Amino acid sequence: MKKIMTALALVMITFCVSACGKTSSDLFARAGKDDLLVILTDPTSAEYKDFSAAVSQSYEIHPGGDEILVIPLVNSAISIYAVEYEPELEEFVITNTLREIEANLGEPIKLTAFLSEGMPSLMLSVSASETAQPGGIWANWHFVYDGKGLESVIFLTGTPGGFSPGVDMEMERQVRYIIENVCEETMALISKGAAVEYSGALTVIDGLDYYMVFFHNDEGEAIAVYAVNAEYKRVYRSDEQPPNYEWKSVKP
Repeated sequence: MKKIMTALALVMITFCVSACGKTSSDLFARAGKDDLLVILTDPTSAEYKDFSAAVSQSYEIHPGGDEILVIPLVNSAISIYAVEYEPELEEFVITNTLREIEANLGEPIKLTAFLSEGMPSLMLSVSASETAQPGGIWANWHFVYDGKGLESVIFLTGTPGGFSPGVDMEMERQVRYIIENVCEETMALISKGAAVEYSGALTVIDGLDYYMVFFHNDEGEAIAVYAVNAEYKRVYRSDEQPPNYEWKSVKP
């Protein structure tokens, strides 16, 4: 799957290079294999000017705010959240979802929002689509200056596994508990050394939302996918690869 997506990315990058010029070519050449987005925060820069004419979507979060371009390097979902810092938790807590965006590989998106010089109040979260990265890969970026002046080109690198920031923390805890302490089948896989990835991706089974959890062998290959509904303590398993899941009930 990664080879397919890499080939697709190269096709899109080649198209953008031919359309946007040498500056774009240099920019894409700097992107790492796990980078999900390029974020451009300086409208006067050559990179920004190259891509601004190709903007496919535009969203005004703060009227009169800073102009920001994001260029997706994979098909992905982008969320813009209002956040507050909780000293007791020592982390930022989402207080409101301001925008949900479906992002397509290579299609620039324009955001208008203020970049904070102090404590940020906005956070961008991006997750690769299930076909782009089975098991989930996430990254966050706070709308801030870098402390040394404006960092105009930012490569946002994804981290495999882990729940999306939009997932309720208590729900995440319950799903983890069921996988690691309640479901005998998953407990047995963990005891044999299988790696667990809590993607936070959702699937619907019989009208209910289930959180998806991926298991991998030592070679990093997916060997099973589980769907967990913590509220009703229900677990399903699929041995098929995405998107052709075949769910079978598992006794938790």
